[in-house]
Amino acid sequence: MVRPAAAEVLESLARPDKWYLGGGGPLLWAPPFPQFLGRPGCWDRAHYYGFALAPVFALALLAGDGREIPLLAAGRDWRPDRLLQHYTGSDVELLERRAVTPQGALVSRLRLRNLAAHPQRLSVVLWTAQPGPITAHGTDHLAPRRLEHPRVPPLEVWLAFGMAPPPQAAAIRASEPVPSLPRWDLTPFAGLGLDADGWRAREAAPAAMMFAAQRVDLELAGHAAAEVVAAAGVGLSPAAALARLGAARTAPPGDEGDPTRAAWERFLQRVPTFRCSDPYLERAYWYRWYTVFLNTIEAPEGAYRHPFVCEGIDYFRAPISYSAPALLRELRWLDRPELAQGLVRTFLDHQRDDGSLPGHVFATGVRPESFYHANWGAALRALGQIHPDPAFVAEVYPAFERYAEWLHRTRDPDDTGLIDVWNQFETGQEYSPRYAFAQPDAGDAGWGQAFRLKGVDVTVYAYQLSRWLADAAPRPERRAVWNARARRTGAALLERCWDEARGFFVDVLPGALARSPVRAATGLYPCATDLVSAQHLRALWEHLLDPASFWTPVPVPTVSLDDPLFSPDGVWREVRRNCPWNGRVWPMVNSHVVEALVYAAERLDSALLPRAAELLQRFVRTLFWDADPARPNCFEHYHPFTGTPSAFRGIDDYLHSWLVDLIVQYACGLRSDDPAHVVVRPLPLGLEAFELDDAPLRSRRVSLRWSAPDGLRLFLDGRQVAARPDLGPLAVALDAR
Repeated sequence: MVRPAAAEVLESLARPDKWYLGGGGPLLWAPPFPQFLGRPGCWDRAHYYGFALAPVFALALLAGDGREIPLLAAGRDWRPDRLLQHYTGSDVELLERRAVTPQGALVSRLRLRNLAAHPQRLSVVLWTAQPGPITAHGTDHLAPRRLEHPRVPPLEVWLAFGMAPPPQAAAIRASEPVPSLPRWDLTPFAGLGLDADGWRAREAAPAAMMFAAQRVDLELAGHAAAEVVAAAGVGLSPAAALARLGAARTAPPGDEGDPTRAAWERFLQRVPTFRCSDPYLERAYWYRWYTVFLNTIEAPEGAYRHPFVCEGIDYFRAPISYSAPALLRELRWLDRPELAQGLVRTFLDHQRDDGSLPGHVFATGVRPESFYHANWGAALRALGQIHPDPAFVAEVYPAFERYAEWLHRTRDPDDTGLIDVWNQFETGQEYSPRYAFAQPDAGDAGWGQAFRLKGVDVTVYAYQLSRWLADAAPRPERRAVWNARARRTGAALLERCWDEARGFFVDVLPGALARSPVRAATGLYPCATDLVSAQHLRALWEHLLDPASFWTPVPVPTVSLDDPLFSPDGVWREVRRNCPWNGRVWPMVNSHVVEALVYAAERLDSALLPRAAELLQRFVRTLFWDADPARPNCFEHYHPFTGTPSAFRGIDDYLHSWLVDLIVQYACGLRSDDPAHVVVRPLPLGLEAFELDDAPLRSRRVSLRWSAPDGLRLFLDGRQVAARPDLGPLAVALDAR
């Protein structure tokens, strides 16, 4: 296979209905509900790490007499490395190329064209309004900002604003408050102008707003064009902000040395190439890699020492432990493990003294109350299957052992083998009937301890962590300890949580261990482990695959349709909720359930394999607007009957699930659990053709090609080592030459 150029992949993702911009650095411009997308500049809020930053800057176009030329947005074209916006005005057109640099700058490159036959004098003005002081630094402007985030220390940043070519005039003005709108007519400059006096620094003393503006004057002959660059660098010091501003002006977007495009291309060269006859699978695969890098921060600072990936945009722009194991499943398919390992290290850097791990890690620290149950064990095992690294395991093992000891000590104080949930937030599954069983008002509880419920999902996580600790143990006595803990946890799950009468795994209450009447999708999670046997397949055949229970037109809802609190619209107690788990379809659940269905099918009942293939295909198709293969998305949750996403949240490109891993493992069939062999077992998806190239597997690079005429072929490091005429299983020794 000829690897497509990264530029080709970027262009394949182009579309007119997106605007998110990032470059693998601390700064992100992805406002969920942009109010001023159709205006030049970046007025809508950006994020520096997880801290909201608004406004940034606006751009105005002035005629020779100083009057503003109204601009009409006439078109938009987006791809991951840049946003093109086309504007028209009186006898002039403007093309804005907007980008976020990897270092941390927002930059707009403007190309102006005189549409008239006669010459025109035009001016481009970069201006901003900030709540604190602004000072001049040569021809640039500097402004400190204190960014707030709930329950963590504030972040002090600096913004540096500048233009190229150098401006002919600039000014700083103080003002009483006006609405924070990118309207030139509301600025003090519209009436007072820019003059030489404006170069001096002004203090914000009695004023509520400070304005700064810079103006570049242009003389355009008839039908001539010119370019202007405007940018804002953001950093933790004035020097850092100015350096990032300078770099953005030196290599603006669209140039040969465009750093943002280069960063995207470098990342895309690190992932396996995938092509497929199913346009949904192929587009979902590449779109997921776009989403991963959009939320990647490769050069951390502050409380961060390692590269990592955030859960999503806006207030999800931080490492979050509930989604971290899902991300490890995706990141393991990169050519190197550093990003996955950096994500793990970021949490371990902030492990608490008692052994618990924080739920969120922000650039200024962690929330004291923040904690999520997370499936660390399965994710660490999956990462090690692709990139075995004994030194990394030895490094992180003591921390995860401390975490597991804390988990069993505090969340199973009565030593039942089952793990407690204390409030609805720590599972990432708010507003669920699961918790109403434990406490009727659980949906109204805060972060504090509100109830105790021994959960199926969190017990599965504890079981898989104990299994990983046993297998990775540096000494036989520790292996024995964790094997014993795994056996106890697994036995308790089968004995206490399996409801034989209903054929489903359910949560139980502490004490008498009364079983819950709620059938939640988390009751399917044990089927992804080696604990289940043929008797437990009822959970799949009688419940998951039942259209009256979980097998909705858009599967899989978080609870069964017959639950009294089920709502496809996410309504809980007569209020539509942001994060409802009482009937919506969450990609996180689907990732788990696909794993469970495949694992049970291959171990216990091959008749489930076509249903697993169907679930994977339906899951992937859910992640597209109006079934349009050119418009993928990934919101937090979806309607189980219509597939409508939670667009009212504004949180697209959300990494709460794993998808690349499902496509590589089950659509292409490349498995990773045999340490001595390359094993290929594709699901029966009915694909006419696919190609997977350069997938890492331990020390080798694996490629697969399938088409009906040529059969299935397996390559190691570019050399064909096995083949078969149909789409069936293949296996070859990993050391085959």
